[in-house]
Amino acid sequence: MRGRTRFPQPKSKTEAVFQCLFFTFAFLVLGVLTGGILLVLLPLPWVLLVSELGRLSKKNPAPDAVLKVEIHRVDTSSNSPYEVIQPWLTKAVNHKKAAEWDEALSCLDKAYSLAAKYPLSDFGEYSVYLRLPNYLQQAGKNDLAWKYLNEYSMGHLPYRSQTDELALDISYRAMVADRMRVFLEREKKYRAALIERAVCQFLESSRAFVHHKKCIDYVGNKRWLEQDRSIQKIDKEAWESELSFAQEIAERYHINGIRDDLWKTAKKAKLTMEKTASLAAEVYRIACNVKHELEALSCVCEVTRVFAQVIDE
Repeated sequence: MRGRTRFPQPKSKTEAVFQCLFFTFAFLVLGVLTGGILLVLLPLPWVLLVSELGRLSKKNPAPDAVLKVEIHRVDTSSNSPYEVIQPWLTKAVNHKKAAEWDEALSCLDKAYSLAAKYPLSDFGEYSVYLRLPNYLQQAGKNDLAWKYLNEYSMGHLPYRSQTDELALDISYRAMVADRMRVFLEREKKYRAALIERAVCQFLESSRAFVHHKKCIDYVGNKRWLEQDRSIQKIDKEAWESELSFAQEIAERYHINGIRDDLWKTAKKAKLTMEKTASLAAEVYRIACNVKHELEALSCVCEVTRVFAQVIDE
């Protein structure tokens, strides 16, 4: 059976308009030739034009509509590092609970490889990387676990090249020192663990003291007057509030506070409270003399040696 003859559908709105004008002219000519009978068909091309324009609008959305769809697509595809790696971290935890260490380590490896696709500044939180030496130690791979901790202390992270961003981050370095302390305590190497705890206290107290001094200098010398007049009052109030907070934090790292923290490991290392107090005094003395965070980071090796001497005296 032969199919019905159909006029080709226009492919664009411009083509639809020209098609409408053509049929309007054709019906007009035929209407004149037939004595006006076909003139009643003149509205038909315009009705068809409206229909075609609607069809073409759905098929080919306006440029603005395309732009909106594209922008929405980009927004929904931009996930944070945690959204990308969290499923793998969750799987790693589940395998860890089941003591399936090879599977747990494989999941961590996948999470770290995905995290490396993001700038370190976007990632922000480094504690998830410390799961690796923790898992390795529990899996009985102690040498490899300690190797990673040493690499972390120098600013190396899996699938990333060494970066000054980490090497110069005093909070990060203190966090690694504390993780080393945990590792050594599990190995019952309490003397070495106490040294790492002292290093951690030194870094944290140095950071607190440096920031406190900075706030004292800014407020005491009224440095907000150096700012634009329109923000001087706001700047003054902000720094006064920050000084109050910094002082509260610094007070936590007084000798007695440091001693109490060190004692948690010192008693396992069979040190006396007197010896622990001496170690705390040394940590406090050196930290108080630190002028900036980089100075504290640069003398970690030296203070480690000093702390060891105090313990062995």
